[in-house]
Amino acid sequence: MGFDPAIRAKVRKLALDKKSKLTARDVLMSEELKSYLSSLAVSMGNGAGETTTIIVDDGGPDAPSGYTNGTRMYLNCTSHKLDYFDNLEGKFLGFMGTFFHEKAHDLFNDFNEFRNAMRYIDSGHFYGEKPRNMNAKQEADWTDMEDALQAPHTRQIFQTVFKDLDNIIADRHDEDSLIDAYGAFVG
Repeated sequence: MGFDPAIRAKVRKLALDKKSKLTARDVLMSEELKSYLSSLAVSMGNGAGETTTIIVDDGGPDAPSGYTNGTRMYLNCTSHKLDYFDNLEGKFLGFMGTFFHEKAHDLFNDFNEFRNAMRYIDSGHFYGEKPRNMNAKQEADWTDMEDALQAPHTRQIFQTVFKDLDNIIADRHDEDSLIDAYGAFVG
């Protein structure tokens, strides 16, 4: 005893009809996907680097595609980066790429060190040890930067430069570390 072929065909037609009407926003903002991402984030953490909250939002094409601070992960389901893909499956894979990118930061980035560095800059000091073995020109440049850091209006510039450089370096390190840990699944 099997399924009636007419019923099977009707169910298949209804499913295809429903799928053709789904938008990327419908899928990416669904509670089912959010639940899946939350479970995946926890299982990838294995007790470390577990994002506690995943926020999927329609931030619009001008908002960031995603970011995390180690406790919250924000994913934009209408990021302009998803416009590169012309079908639902492509947009889903692009969205998952953003999730894995942010999960890589979650697992392999030290957010406390970043916050400490920003606090130091905000207080007018560089974070960490002074570079060693500088020549006279480098010493003079270092002194100029230390002097500039004493002016509160320049600290924001130093913080922006630090944040951008840190993110560039962290992107490569964290993504490579995630691929090393999970292989083709995230690659």
